[in-house]
Amino acid sequence: MIPYSFNALIEGLLGREGGYVNHPADRGGETNFGISSRANPDIDVANLTKEQAKQIYKQRYWDAINADSLPENVREIAFDTAVNHGVGYANDLL
Repeated sequence: MIPYSFNALIEGLLGREGGYVNHPADRGGETNFGISSRANPDIDVANLTKEQAKQIYKQRYWDAINADSLPENVREIAFDTAVNHGVGYANDLL
């Protein structure tokens, strides 16, 4: 496995993001595997599976910043930035 590939990095991200949370003080609203209902209103986060979360992260975050084309030592930080601050912000930084 390539050390800085999506498949190598996604498990660590999912581990950091955790499972289902619906805390009233969370600005992201209902969240599962780090996928928030506010940022992804078309997703039923309460019933989201781990595999579905991986697909969302790949399509909406990893691919959206074109991470495979980035230098390997930048990929993880760029991916994490896209997830936590938005794809637009990550792309602006890049």
